[in-house]
Amino acid sequence: MYLKKLLTLIIALFFGTLTAVAGTSIMAPWLTVDGVVGSGAIYGLAIDGTNAYAQLGLNNLVQIVRIADIGGANIRTQLVSPTTWTTASGASSCTSFQGFDLSGTDYLQFGDVTSDAIWRVNKYTGLLINYCSKQAISNFTGRSGAALGAVQCVNPANGEHIFFESTSSKVLTTGGSNIVSLVFNESDATNALGDTATLSGGMNVDNSGNLYFGTSGGFLAKRDTGGNFSVVFTKAVITNITQILTASNFGTMKMGPNGFTFRNGSGTFGTLLQFDPANPSGTLSVFVNARELTNSVAASANVNCIRYFGTYPSASSGWAWHQFGLNGIYLTAVPEPALVGLVGLAALLLRRFV
Repeated sequence: MYLKKLLTLIIALFFGTLTAVAGTSIMAPWLTVDGVVGSGAIYGLAIDGTNAYAQLGLNNLVQIVRIADIGGANIRTQLVSPTTWTTASGASSCTSFQGFDLSGTDYLQFGDVTSDAIWRVNKYTGLLINYCSKQAISNFTGRSGAALGAVQCVNPANGEHIFFESTSSKVLTTGGSNIVSLVFNESDATNALGDTATLSGGMNVDNSGNLYFGTSGGFLAKRDTGGNFSVVFTKAVITNITQILTASNFGTMKMGPNGFTFRNGSGTFGTLLQFDPANPSGTLSVFVNARELTNSVAASANVNCIRYFGTYPSASSGWAWHQFGLNGIYLTAVPEPALVGLVGLAALLLRRFV
């Protein structure tokens, strides 16, 4: 009887491993954002449970839309119209990159590289707010202007925006409407980690408040809550696990209920990696590799604004992202914890998606 139970456990572990691998395969796209609300390439994505929010920008028609019941009814509502955006920003374009995300319970928030300002949108009413103006940023840095880019994120602890301002080479944070303060100088990172520790590609915060960022040297760096800098993964470690020799470009990254997930690769040939911040070196793994991405319905490793949807570890939850400048939102399924409903998860996935 004992031997039979042991054999059963071994088989369960074996199939659990298979399920974990299979669980990261790409499923069908949720939706194509077009039609009644307006056609538009996606430049930003945020997710709140089963509601998705997208910043669109096809042909300079900037819109922010809500898609309720994602994967189900996909009920689309326009929150911000092109006219509203142009009137408020003075521009006909908007690119929010990785910083488009939820801020607290009521708002969407993003840094726009056209207006070089931080914006908020009430996700219920669509009210558009210039939360931190370009002038407020330049007043703080003492520069004649301000320049935002892809390296930005919303701090989940307080809903404020953390962003790299390139004219001053400073990482800044908002602290209320038009209030700006210093997180660190880029020179602080290079002094601690070397000349190639200049910020590049992506940035986000874990559940303990540690700030992670990509570097031009191809390694993932961290600034902890005490202000100390360290290398989380060297370029050699990342290229060894991704098997992409040119891997050096970081992109979207986000803390989720099953680990910190980030994209690394070269151009549109990228891989999604995951790790537990409590034990990075012992938990780094490939979540979805470049070949799986390019062979999936997404047909590309062009992955942006990775966000978690649903309630972990439900079979109807997982990671989602959009392809920058295109119009699909894609998802992966996330495996349940080991030895808990392993066969049931496979059955659920088959019943749900096949």
